[in-house]
Amino acid sequence: MTDISTAKMASQSFDPQDLVRELTSKASVSIDGLLVARKQVQSLADDTNSQLKKNVYKNYSLFIETAKEISYLKNEMFQLSHLLTDQQNLMASLLDISIGGQRPALTAIEKKEALDRVVKEHKEKVINSTVNTVSKELSTLLDRIEGSAGILETRTRASVLFSGELMELDSNEYKIIQPIFAILLNDGLIVSSILPPNASRNQKKYKFQSIYDLDNIAVVNVKDPNLETAFKILMFPTTKVFRTDSKQTKIQWLDAFEAAKKQRKASLTLQRRDSLMYISNMSIDGTASGVKTPISPIDRPYASILNPFEEAELLEEVNESDTELVPQWLTELPEDLDVCIAQRNFEDAVSLVLRVNEHFQMYPKCCDNIMQTDLKLRVEHRIKELIDALTHDLQIAPDRSLQTGPRSSRRSVRLLLKLGKSSLATKLFLNQRSALLKFCLKQQKIDGATLQYIKRMSSVFFNNVIETTKEFQKAFDLSIQTNGGLVATPPTSLINDNLCVNGDKLSPTQSQSIALSMACLVSWARNQLNHFIGLFSRHVFTTQVSPSIAAECVAIIRYQCSKMKTSIGMDFLFYLDKHLKTDIERIITEIKDKLLEAIKLRAAEDKWVPQNFHNKMKISKFLEDMKDIGITSFDKYIVDEYCVNLTSNSTTFAKSYFNSLKDLLKLTNSVTKKLVIEALIVTFKAQMKHIATSLKSPLFKSEHMFIEKNAAFLLDVVLTLNENYYCDKIQINSCEELARMHSDYAYLKGGIEPKPRARSKTSSPIKTAYTSTTYL
Repeated sequence: MTDISTAKMASQSFDPQDLVRELTSKASVSIDGLLVARKQVQSLADDTNSQLKKNVYKNYSLFIETAKEISYLKNEMFQLSHLLTDQQNLMASLLDISIGGQRPALTAIEKKEALDRVVKEHKEKVINSTVNTVSKELSTLLDRIEGSAGILETRTRASVLFSGELMELDSNEYKIIQPIFAILLNDGLIVSSILPPNASRNQKKYKFQSIYDLDNIAVVNVKDPNLETAFKILMFPTTKVFRTDSKQTKIQWLDAFEAAKKQRKASLTLQRRDSLMYISNMSIDGTASGVKTPISPIDRPYASILNPFEEAELLEEVNESDTELVPQWLTELPEDLDVCIAQRNFEDAVSLVLRVNEHFQMYPKCCDNIMQTDLKLRVEHRIKELIDALTHDLQIAPDRSLQTGPRSSRRSVRLLLKLGKSSLATKLFLNQRSALLKFCLKQQKIDGATLQYIKRMSSVFFNNVIETTKEFQKAFDLSIQTNGGLVATPPTSLINDNLCVNGDKLSPTQSQSIALSMACLVSWARNQLNHFIGLFSRHVFTTQVSPSIAAECVAIIRYQCSKMKTSIGMDFLFYLDKHLKTDIERIITEIKDKLLEAIKLRAAEDKWVPQNFHNKMKISKFLEDMKDIGITSFDKYIVDEYCVNLTSNSTTFAKSYFNSLKDLLKLTNSVTKKLVIEALIVTFKAQMKHIATSLKSPLFKSEHMFIEKNAAFLLDVVLTLNENYYCDKIQINSCEELARMHSDYAYLKGGIEPKPRARSKTSSPIKTAYTSTTYL
């Protein structure tokens, strides 16, 4: 039966009701079988509930993240709608300027431009038809190559110069790697691997590997006697070696590469000359008679046919020029950047910027003449516009919502980092987070309860700092591998050894940049904490707030500060204690003075008589109060059913002393530790002084045994209890100052003579140590 039940539960169409019905309908089922089945069902239910909870939490997190992004996009769409409306109104107003609302007649220049445009379109059609016939051979070859469908779309003017099968060799040991099929175009080289033969295919098939631009490769003849049919292709940063089947084929490949290089260089030179002629002719007035018509780049092939000497002059310039040519993509770069910025396609824009920067580094003399310098200035202007657009996304403006999506901030920061603007990205990111933190703190309203207000304020502040640090690490895509996490001043060893991005060690320059960014983050957190401390002090350290509430508020922010250290590694606890030192010392003094005043008032009214509660409810309440402060065994002090053999002064002092100790422990740190010890000793000594005075008083001669019993209760029970509680919270083995009072006042318990002690050796060391402490 157990096997049948297990099989049922393992099936996907498992129904607990069917299982129970099946088990109970058969007479052979036993109680043990039912119990086993019940445990299995319960286990499946628990697993299902656990999985559902995890899925709900995960979906809830994704929902929150998506909601932030939607809110940000909604705001952006709203602003975009306003911009489009303004543009539409502007266009309508411009149309209204014309007389009668109609378009004016075309001028002579506009008519000439329209006619030239028609001629240009006709010539483009003729050229495209020629290109289509040339590319038929390429399309036939590409039909046999898998994964090469997009080549014809991106290279509409490509033509085949040479093709054939080659053998790829290892560049070091010249061992055979694989056979390949290569196609040399007029602007690139296509390399594909040969697929294994298949009975279903009538001809050989190839698989596309890569395509290399002709401008980025160089062909070198291998002169090794053992490799007479091989040649090398240099493509940064690798080198590939190919072997042909014969010397004749090798020569054909080398000649084809040389012809392709010459043809490519000649076409680039023609484009450059055409651009110069077109720009120079654009400045001529078109209204005069006999004016020269500017020659556009599309008209260039026909112009060269009319003037064959000019083409020879250009070919001679190709062979003799030593300067690097401006590629076509660089001349079109300003327009491409304009399109990317207008469409907010910042990733592609940054990729173009990185490409042009790399080109300028490789060819420093690329833009030396006047026209090329102008091109460089245009590119730099577009780069500045791109940086301004990214900066605008991180800036805080009155008309923008502060609740922007975190992914949007990360995107802008990462793109600015790629552009080399790490300082700007850090500043804008932290300014944005400062405004968000200020906004969140203003949303917290004071509802009359100081403690609840401080709880909300501290939670909002420290959680925001933690979230900012985590978002900073995500946006800057970095992590610090140290045992203590983030530190206020990164050590020198971090800059060279331990900084990494995505697990990879960085160069010293990159490491120093990241270390500076982390230092800016730590400085930002310190400044925000300084502002929060000022806000905290104005609400807590006032005369309207009791010392007990103030101590609880200090404990709350110290706990949150310790939590921040655990979460992100930022340890500002000492900085917090330093800035609150004066106010904390004042609170400790107030707690001590308040307890001393209470001891003085109770001592004046103490008659040294046992307490009588008269009913069970009151004594039960008293025993609960004693249990709350840690005195669990109180039977030996109960004389009758409702009478306690202790004075009310002693039991009240026990409760007050323990509550004061708890408040003082909330204010204890490395700076105030000695002051707290002094407060505990002074107040306990004041109570014991009252007992010693009562023993000497002739009014209480008959109550000596009762007074000594109260002294024993305070020393053996109350002092021991508070001493152990203090050591446990401070995490020390013993407190010498508190332990010394056991022996100092043991004579008050009776039967022991008081020991004469030098006055300067008892209480003065504590005060001397406290007053001589230097605070940072």
